[in-house]
Amino acid sequence: MIMKENIYLQYDFYTVEEKVTERNFLDILEVNKELEKLAKNYIAPIVEALYNSITRGIKINPDELNLVNESEINNQLEKLLVDNELYKKYIQNSFDDNLFKKVSNKFRNRLFGNDRFNNEEYTIQRYVHLWLEKTLAIEISKNERFNSVEIILTLIEKSELLHEFYSTLIKQLPKEFIQQNINDWTKVDVRAENILDSIRTFDNDYFKEYQNRLDLSENLTTWKFIENSVNGSSYAMLNEEYSFKSSVLLKSDISFWIMFWDNLKLPLIQDCIFHSIIEPKQYLIIIKNLISKKEKLKSDLNLLLLIVAKNFFEESLRLSEKLSFYEDEDRTQNKDLNFIEEGKKVNQKWQENKTKYYQEIFIQLKDNLHQKDIEEWIFSYKSRNSVNRNQQQNFYNLEIKTLIDAYKNVFGNLLNFIESQDSFSLQKFNFYTELMNENEETINYESATNILNTLITYIKSESFYWDRSYSEPYWSAMKGIAFLLSKSENPISQARKLINTFKVNHQGWKIVDIDYNLLTKESFIYCGIALLFEHKTLFKNTSDKDNFFKEFLNLVLTQDRFSVIDNSEYYQMPLHLIFLVVNQVCQEMKLHYENELIKNHDDLYSLLSILTSSEDAIENESKHSLEERLKDEFLIEKRKYSNREQKDKVIFLDKALDVLKITI
Repeated sequence: MIMKENIYLQYDFYTVEEKVTERNFLDILEVNKELEKLAKNYIAPIVEALYNSITRGIKINPDELNLVNESEINNQLEKLLVDNELYKKYIQNSFDDNLFKKVSNKFRNRLFGNDRFNNEEYTIQRYVHLWLEKTLAIEISKNERFNSVEIILTLIEKSELLHEFYSTLIKQLPKEFIQQNINDWTKVDVRAENILDSIRTFDNDYFKEYQNRLDLSENLTTWKFIENSVNGSSYAMLNEEYSFKSSVLLKSDISFWIMFWDNLKLPLIQDCIFHSIIEPKQYLIIIKNLISKKEKLKSDLNLLLLIVAKNFFEESLRLSEKLSFYEDEDRTQNKDLNFIEEGKKVNQKWQENKTKYYQEIFIQLKDNLHQKDIEEWIFSYKSRNSVNRNQQQNFYNLEIKTLIDAYKNVFGNLLNFIESQDSFSLQKFNFYTELMNENEETINYESATNILNTLITYIKSESFYWDRSYSEPYWSAMKGIAFLLSKSENPISQARKLINTFKVNHQGWKIVDIDYNLLTKESFIYCGIALLFEHKTLFKNTSDKDNFFKEFLNLVLTQDRFSVIDNSEYYQMPLHLIFLVVNQVCQEMKLHYENELIKNHDDLYSLLSILTSSEDAIENESKHSLEERLKDEFLIEKRKYSNREQKDKVIFLDKALDVLKITI
């Protein structure tokens, strides 16, 4: 059983099983020279009939074809397949023991009749049919009379159900034939309705307005332009003509394919064409060829390079997910061990190679794309962190890490933070903050302040979004705020300045209108400042640290108390983090924090959710203070949620008492 690596890259396990079995059967027929000679003689009048039907418009009656060698081929098949289990099953159960005659009738009717049904009763019939399709494709590829793109395309239309014929012809068409007709192979009538075959989500009006979208996108950055102009490409497919041309040119010569791809002109179409590219190495070859031909391209080179890079990321992710099947013992139980072991080898090789492929892509991009454009692409991917973690999410996050690690390895010392709000994101902030952390000894105040100020500008902007969770990239950004503050010239002064910048006024003569965006930004900044206490060395002495802790805690509790809305979703976030801090890195302030929270945090439900959020028990003195408060408020709180039919909150309140080991 011979299995090629590409078959694992192309298909899922169940299709691999089928394809290998099919391939092994075809090998039995294809290595027999006598059968090959008989098959060529049999196919010759079919080739002639196809040519006449295309060039002269002659309607062929499949029953009138003068076919030879049918009985000889059947006899030869009997000899070759005498011990084959599929053949034995056919002979035992079929009323017609002439296998080839039955397949031949089906084959002719598919080509020249109206037979459009996949109704073979036995697997062996389908396999012999595939053998005939391959033989036909090979003979046509050798026939110079078919040396015309128009004839070939008409032939493809006539043989639409012969999938093996289609794939074999793509591989067998001579490069010389393609080169002689290169203009015909690469020309494109650039209109969406002429190129696209099926749209599963968007209607035709979407594409009628497409040019308007492109015009409106002209002033965007390269990556933003791509995001805007290829939106919907995953729902689009090339029509049969252009899909076939693309496949042929890709197999023949990448430089030919690039000419065709460049002529597609519309970014949406230039993006959707990658659905048919299977071999990961082809992405690298495309990039190298693009760069070598950059002077001759009609399209923007930067645009094309990023479209290739984007699609490599997506294909790499798909492959990693697909090949992980072979490592999953639960899914591979009772499966053929040979397939599984071979699949594991392919997966391991892929995991090793994909890092090299990413690095090779960045090596090529380094001298041909601005760093800003590259970073806008790679930092557009945001980690997925749902409550119910799943394998798909893990693969996606790991793919992002592989991408960014490769970028860092290739660019190395050339990396330079570019202050640009157009290409800024939390992912970019986290990357450069981590980079500074890794090279902490070389950090200067100016660079730390520069990155932090860019983040502050970003948070102030309308582009900033926070889902009010501690998931990525938000958690790393919070830690990054604390880290950069700790490296500033006067960390405490800078922290106070940052607080004043984002503090929302809830009282006095200039109370702001309720703006949830402002509350979100304020809460996010407070979360970052809460983590400042991890960096103990920034405080001159214990007194300074304790005073700032008390000052900051009082600020958050005061903001919480005077907020005119139910603010537990906002100020509860930094309060949770401060509780984490006092339990893990600032334990000397734990009692103070708990007492202040119990005295001054008005929302009892929120209070209990914070105090039960850590495995560390609260102090005994705090427990006593909490018990006194619960005696007055607990039953009232339960009744409030019970009346609102919020049973989950009623259950939580009772559970909280168990966790805190409090009896009232």
